[in-house]
Amino acid sequence: MHIEKNICNSIVGTLLSIDGKSKDNFNSRLDLQAMGIRDQLHPIQRGNRVILPAACYSLTSNEKKEFCKFLKEVKVLDGYASNISRCVQVNERKIFGLKSHDCHVLMQQLLPLAIRGVLHKNVCAVIVELCSFFKQLCSKVLKTDQLEHFENDIIVTLCKLERIFPPSFFDVMVHLSIHLASEAKVAGPVQYRWMYPIERYLRTLKSYVRNKSRPEGSIAEREHKQSIRVKPRIRARDVDLILTREFISWFEERIIQMRHEGPISEHILSLSRGPSTSVTCYKGYIINGFRFHTREREKGKKTQNSGVVVTAEVSSFASARYKNPIPGHVSYYGVLTDVIELHYLGGNRVILFKCDWWDVINSGRGIKKDEYGFTCLNFERTICIDEPFVLASQAKQVFYVQNSNEENWHTVVEIQTRGVYDMNKKVSTNDPEPYQQFITPHSQRDVHELAENDLINWDRSDIAGETIQTDVLLSRQENIVERHNEFIQDDV
Repeated sequence: MHIEKNICNSIVGTLLSIDGKSKDNFNSRLDLQAMGIRDQLHPIQRGNRVILPAACYSLTSNEKKEFCKFLKEVKVLDGYASNISRCVQVNERKIFGLKSHDCHVLMQQLLPLAIRGVLHKNVCAVIVELCSFFKQLCSKVLKTDQLEHFENDIIVTLCKLERIFPPSFFDVMVHLSIHLASEAKVAGPVQYRWMYPIERYLRTLKSYVRNKSRPEGSIAEREHKQSIRVKPRIRARDVDLILTREFISWFEERIIQMRHEGPISEHILSLSRGPSTSVTCYKGYIINGFRFHTREREKGKKTQNSGVVVTAEVSSFASARYKNPIPGHVSYYGVLTDVIELHYLGGNRVILFKCDWWDVINSGRGIKKDEYGFTCLNFERTICIDEPFVLASQAKQVFYVQNSNEENWHTVVEIQTRGVYDMNKKVSTNDPEPYQQFITPHSQRDVHELAENDLINWDRSDIAGETIQTDVLLSRQENIVERHNEFIQDDV
């Protein structure tokens, strides 16, 4: 857990050049000079100033601002992460105060999205590959053969990072990532060992206590307010919004006929009578382990719980000559606008989600895959359909992140419920995760891939290097010598 946190802090600190957290400084450039490598990045002495040329991972002030703005404006699900925007200073281009779980979410979900279009493709691809390693390692289901691939893959990934970042970047925490896959083979999945669930549970308990002297009253007050907020409102709706009159009539006549022919289930009989003429509407609903909110309810909130995805089974033909349809799956993405509860005789009820659906039919115009395997949607294109309803039991939750370089396009981030396991689901490794294309088995890699030095440009010629005054360098060196002498004296 802390390995992931420290690596995340090192990457973010280096990209944003945060003082005290960046692994690229004057001393690291002197290391390059002493080792005789990367001549383009060696310090340049000009009078009483020293210039540090911009590296391939260096960002301009505007790029740093875009990076921080992305993290400042991103909205995730309730309970998915803390309010990361509080830790981001856009104008100062700094990020501070991230907890372990914040780095966990940032490393596995948000960082690959934030660096797209900001960093050079070669640099971005390697960081995304490292993020993919941690995401796959933290899966709920792990296989031994997968972990063996991860062991080999992380070695290659670190070798790629060594071609980009300076030697000072590779401290013991970065090295320890090599052992995480073998550790998982011995100790099992990380959710049984890492402290995120315990930290999250303690934070939930602390949030209940508003008055330290009267915690019980605080809990009662919280529950009372929550019950008022979730209380549904009753509105008369025409049943034609849910089912057409023709289907209701046919269904009722068919069930009556079947009842005369023999016994029939009371549940089916109550459904054939049709729903009540009044329905119950909610602004939020919890089902399948997800907490859904309507788009109207989450206005002004820092979280996003209205994203919906439904996977439909479809049949298609390879060409006009083939007569046998090929089964497949299509994911439809939308945003929840209303939750409707239908009431039937006998206490039966059906929950429906009314959604606005995005266009996933027109590839390239409504939906597309970016170079890292993420699904992107055009929010200006919706599907005009007469049936916006789906069963709530069919819905899963996603959240959308706006692309920094494309105004109307948003990236889909699919999630899994915490603490919920589908034991009947068949485990398959054939369907790749987003940006899993960068994690390929070690045996399939080209052994000459890492030898092509011409693929990496060590510096950025379009960015002016950092200028440091000589007196500042001398004061820094004096402080280092002072701390070193104090350490020796304390040790003696």
